[in-house]
Amino acid sequence: MKLGFVMLAIGVVVLLIWLVVSGDAEQPRCGGERMSPGEWCSSRKSGPSSFEEKQESAAAVAFWLLRLGAILALGGLGVLVGERVTRKLRTGTTPWARARERRAAKAAAAARTLPERVSPRQLAREVRKFELPVVPRLGYSRQEVDGLVSRIVAGLEGKGPAVDRREIVSFLSSPTLSSPGYDSSSARVFLTNLFGLMGRT
Repeated sequence: MKLGFVMLAIGVVVLLIWLVVSGDAEQPRCGGERMSPGEWCSSRKSGPSSFEEKQESAAAVAFWLLRLGAILALGGLGVLVGERVTRKLRTGTTPWARARERRAAKAAAAARTLPERVSPRQLAREVRKFELPVVPRLGYSRQEVDGLVSRIVAGLEGKGPAVDRREIVSFLSSPTLSSPGYDSSSARVFLTNLFGLMGRT
């Protein structure tokens, strides 16, 4: 945060100096006094300089001051904005982060409201309704979870071999992670509840 403020402050100061120098590019000074066309200014260091030479010198300085000031000011502003966005992402206060949290909470709440006791086919229908939220960070592999759930549904509907509940336990103990993936907390609640319900069918 300090770096951004420092860069922005220096950039603003340089731009203020540019405003002064750009005025000298229009009407240069000699010893603090404005010069007129055709006049000469004598200096111990640089010798005599014409009105036009003073204009060119001030214009060259103004050219670089403008670019330097703009780079510093915009760079400092970029650092400040970047740090603010990063901080919001970490704390989950951005609109998309809040939307992701709402989806995860909704999925977790839905998983906890599965019927306490259902027939295998009823359970299969309930499982098909669930849509686990996808997150851009590391989460449960969508391919692995979808494959496991599809085999569970097929077993419940009698369209395939029944899935042993130990396979769910094995998956929960060492889940495959991917990015993007299913929100891990929602997927864990869903699979844990599904494990419990499979024992009651």
